[in-house]
Amino acid sequence: MVGAGISTPSGIPDFRSPGTGFYSSFQHCDVPYPEAIFELTFFLHNPRPFFTWAKKMYPGNYRPNVIHYFLRLLQDKGLLLRLYTQNIDGLERGEASQGLSTPSLPRLGHQRQVRASPGRSPAPAVVSGGNWS
Repeated sequence: MVGAGISTPSGIPDFRSPGTGFYSSFQHCDVPYPEAIFELTFFLHNPRPFFTWAKKMYPGNYRPNVIHYFLRLLQDKGLLLRLYTQNIDGLERGEASQGLSTPSLPRLGHQRQVRASPGRSPAPAVVSGGNWS
């Protein structure tokens, strides 16, 4: 099982570290509390904070690190049977683990998945790569 700690060496901050985590970066934004950017009701009212965060986390902005390559080595040696992850960055599924046949079971989804709510179109910035900064 892996969590945010495996991606921090790649430059991806965790969510909760005071002063350096993603939640700290939203103190200057117009959000009632940091987790609100992931709630549908807040997103429908004000999508800008979410897209600001998503732009930073966009797949390809970060590279796998030695830990991700170690997971690939474990798999290549037949020692990794399954990988449970709480990460949404998808790095354990990226280039370090290209062709990874070990089941990777993301608990929270990942950035490579984008779904619209039923009956709604995807937001234009997601579809067109619009600038939400």
